[in-house]
Amino acid sequence: MLDMTKEDFKVFVQRFLISEEEMREEKAIDYAGTTAFTNFLTSASITGKDPIQCAWVFMAKHLARVRKEIDNNNVVPIECLKDIRAYCLLIAAMQHDPSSEVF
Repeated sequence: MLDMTKEDFKVFVQRFLISEEEMREEKAIDYAGTTAFTNFLTSASITGKDPIQCAWVFMAKHLARVRKEIDNNNVVPIECLKDIRAYCLLIAAMQHDPSSEVF
């Protein structure tokens, strides 16, 4: 695995991104409501936290799993890594100023 060529890595990334997009679309059906952030807005109203703080807590659960798997010399489930990236995107989107052209 650590001898992956640049071309193999490029193919891996393309496949990962396609799979990640499919996962986001599936989870949006379960978790998004009237907005992309409905789940976080609801969690915020229950916990008294900010929606971004709720997203961070949800992501932290997956980060803890990554650490556990690495500490135990196990392969980190790809779904866990995709979830972390999804939370990063959601946090970025919650903070994004629509009038800004900066990404």
